[in-house]
Amino acid sequence: MRELKNMGKRTEELEKTPSDSFETLFFPSFMKKFTVFTSFKEMLVAGGFEVSCEEDFQNIPGDLFDEHIANHTFFDNWQEMLNTAKLEYVARKLDI
Repeated sequence: MRELKNMGKRTEELEKTPSDSFETLFFPSFMKKFTVFTSFKEMLVAGGFEVSCEEDFQNIPGDLFDEHIANHTFFDNWQEMLNTAKLEYVARKLDI
């Protein structure tokens, strides 16, 4: 019963966390596990993508970013990487 209460508290905390932040989703252990990079920023720089704000990221051509992801990660495309990062984030926050 105590574990269920703790999971409920962690779920509430998770709902308050801005999960769309790249630093939050792509934590170092995720990057080391699934990519050849140690950080999300390093991955962007290696691809020649200059990103200093959300708009910059949105302006990256999807096909170029997908190709970079496919060539330097264990994922076939950006959406697959993002989905996995979200699942890993939730599992880590809920401690499951």
